[in-house]
Amino acid sequence: IESVKAMVSIVESAEKSITGKKEINFSLDISLNDALSESAAYLSYRIPNKVIIALSRSGWTVKTLSKKRPKSPIVFMSADKDLCNKLSICHNVYTILMPEDLNFSAGISHGGQIDILEDTLIKHNLAEHGDTAILVSGSKWQGRWQENSVRIVVIH
Repeated sequence: IESVKAMVSIVESAEKSITGKKEINFSLDISLNDALSESAAYLSYRIPNKVIIALSRSGWTVKTLSKKRPKSPIVFMSADKDLCNKLSICHNVYTILMPEDLNFSAGISHGGQIDILEDTLIKHNLAEHGDTAILVSGSKWQGRWQENSVRIVVIH
């Protein structure tokens, strides 16, 4: 019991020292995925926001974003149960298992999906109407990535 208490104390102290950091160091020589993640992490400290929504097929964006230690919690929604389980242990990541027909991992392709995404955030008490969120996503068209983006959205 004493060992577990000591471990909890160490982890809590370490987390406070990491998340309490005022200065974020950004690199100039990075990949597109790193650039998107750094942008979202930077925005989480600079604008009022409730969550970061990370849409990803492989989970790589979520892992990369988690390593950047954004101020806001990262929300990942997918129909892939194994991927949700793997990502749930990442720092400040909340995974939501979605039905197969509501899989957002490939991005958002139409307004109806945006409504479902917003309703899901509200249902899980991760956001409320009028909250601002940061959305990191890519959309695919004809089998090729066409758009990777970081967007600021307002939950309606």
